[in-house]
Amino acid sequence: MTASRITYNVHAQQLLNHDVFMQHIERIQPTALFVMDALGLAREIKSALPKTMVIHRNWGVTGGDDAVFAKVSPQQWLDLRSAEAAGGIMLHTSCEPGWGQDVIDWHVKLMELAAPRGIPLVIGNWAVGTPQPDQWPMARRMLELLDQHRDLFVLGLHEYAAGVITSGLIGGAPDDPQHPNFVPVENWPDDVSKLTLFHCGRFRFLVNYCHSIGLRPPRIILSEHGFDDVSDIKPWLNGLRVNSPYLNIRGWKSLQDQWSDWYGGRGWSAQRAMFEQLAWADRTIYQNSPVEAQCIFCWGHTSKEWEQFDVAEAAEFHSLLEAYAQQQPAPSVQPVGQPAAPMTPIGFAPVGQPTSPIAPVGVAPVGEAAAVNSHPPAVEVSAASEQSASAPPKLLTISLTADEIAIINSGLRLMGKVTVDPTILKAFNTLADVLERSVSG
Repeated sequence: MTASRITYNVHAQQLLNHDVFMQHIERIQPTALFVMDALGLAREIKSALPKTMVIHRNWGVTGGDDAVFAKVSPQQWLDLRSAEAAGGIMLHTSCEPGWGQDVIDWHVKLMELAAPRGIPLVIGNWAVGTPQPDQWPMARRMLELLDQHRDLFVLGLHEYAAGVITSGLIGGAPDDPQHPNFVPVENWPDDVSKLTLFHCGRFRFLVNYCHSIGLRPPRIILSEHGFDDVSDIKPWLNGLRVNSPYLNIRGWKSLQDQWSDWYGGRGWSAQRAMFEQLAWADRTIYQNSPVEAQCIFCWGHTSKEWEQFDVAEAAEFHSLLEAYAQQQPAPSVQPVGQPAAPMTPIGFAPVGQPTSPIAPVGVAPVGEAAAVNSHPPAVEVSAASEQSASAPPKLLTISLTADEIAIINSGLRLMGKVTVDPTILKAFNTLADVLERSVSG
């Protein structure tokens, strides 16, 4: 089954060939897709690929989203953006906001407000290197909410390699003589479970913390992924051959000459070298982990600064990824906007039962594959179901407080405002009316 975890962060304002893009993503069937500043395109993709988690970033509505926590309150953010979630679109909250209690608390409050309204979020989207490994305990409440609402909330992280995909496997330069030279393909390891993974694979610091406190690791999307300048090996990067007209090593286009030196003897073009490196990371680092997708930065570019990252015209890369996607198993992705089934934390037994030893890495998949349909399929009605449908309905007896009913009604009325389906709108309003009468009566 076609299912690609390697996918894209799309700068939709510069989507120069819409048809090429749509045909490509339909071939790879990505588990997730990130769209910036194009709600219409996000909804078009969701309609065409209902199983894909479609994430929308609205950069401008809050005057930039890098420090959004300092610009608007969580309630104001929801007032500005909640309508975008109609149809199952996930909302990107912030971009590389830094790490601190104020950032964490803002996201916690946002999730607490969004959960009863059923608004799906991809939260945080922290930069590679953020936070430090020992700083995850600051976010315990945030991680608890990510676990409690797995049907709604996903953690966004950015993970980049620098120069070569194996950067950061162990501290220092990839070819440091104190450890194996990780630049040659024959030295790329098949097992990274005992390595540091300080660049790509950094999410494991979070996984290890979650295991240490008996919490399931969150669902994770790499909302940015690929190649960039990573400061801890800057001197090594400065010694690499930079492809003209670029002035330093950052995106994949700046690395074309250096990759030719390293991998040209294998018959690899720069696009083939990029594909092989990303595919190695997908197989070796991200498969069988809480990471559900790696969104390559970027398809299209909104400024000259991002041109060297752009893969929109990398036709050979597209073809290689399409072939690779055909080999992938069905993705282990929790549906968005549907109740999550109860799950036991990986490596932890239910309360009152002994736990079995766990390894700190090599995390099993979180959740099972399932589709999210923005347009439910037609259902054939059998004679038996018609008879059942005509029978008097049974009443569901539940106990709710007046405060709980008020909260539920608020959500129903809100969803009634954003839905475009008149049948769903009527159902929301009817249920809200019934609940209100139960309180007043």
